[in-house]
Amino acid sequence: MTFNFMGKKLRDYMENLKDETEARQSIETEIKLAENIQNSILPSPYLFPTGGNFELSARINAAKNISGDFYDFFYINEKKLALLIGDVSGKGIPAAFFMAMSKSHIKNCCLREPDLLPGEVLEKVNNTLCLDNNAQMFTTASLMFYDMEDKIVY
Repeated sequence: MTFNFMGKKLRDYMENLKDETEARQSIETEIKLAENIQNSILPSPYLFPTGGNFELSARINAAKNISGDFYDFFYINEKKLALLIGDVSGKGIPAAFFMAMSKSHIKNCCLREPDLLPGEVLEKVNNTLCLDNNAQMFTTASLMFYDMEDKIVY
């Protein structure tokens, strides 16, 4: 009777361990996929054309697999380059998701309205991100433009 009881307990333990291992592997796979997605939306400095006037280099070392840290650099037009560095409140998947939204909104605003100043872009994006933000997450970002013709940073 005691051996039957111990055998059942051992089978139950092994089944629970198997289920927990599968669940953990599934979560780890999803986190790895999220990390790959996040890394793919950050620009690769080795593919960024600068016309030989300067070099851009950046990399991200997240405290966790995924985070709210981000950067971007892109041409607004043929003579204006945008440089963006930011961080989202919190950690993990929620921060990475809000980071992707923030980065996309900032870049889209720059490209849609190329005559705005960096502060005006960030103000517009802030107003958009505040809408329906029940989680009350926020982004701290620095945006600057480099006029390559006049060699002015603003």
